[in-house]
Amino acid sequence: MTPDTFLASTVIILLSLVMLLALRYAYLCYARPFREHTRCKGAGRIPYLFGRGWRFCPRCNGIGYRLRIGRRLWNHVRRLQRESAAKDAPTTDTPKEVGRATNNTAERPEPGGVTPATRSPRTDQTERR
Repeated sequence: MTPDTFLASTVIILLSLVMLLALRYAYLCYARPFREHTRCKGAGRIPYLFGRGWRFCPRCNGIGYRLRIGRRLWNHVRRLQRESAAKDAPTTDTPKEVGRATNNTAERPEPGGVTPATRSPRTDQTERR
């Protein structure tokens, strides 16, 4: 084996190992987005320096888990993608359905099955305190 082929095979092996580790981390970010918090060791609380008392972990808010950095990055990219898709979406008016009453609210029931004719007038008023 010449030094050139040895170097090339070593580089290929190292690159494939790095790729496998990156794929494993990407799978972990997908399958298990939260990991145990290192400071409180997943308990969500930290002991005081003196005595037997404890307090909630301020970094994880007492939950014991933190979102992985890769998952945080993934969420950020997805949010940017969603916002850009919503911004680029066409805002044309669609034609109204034929035979549908659009202006007559008496024919269109409200959520919960209450029509405006049967609703009591007190339900429209907000209560002030």
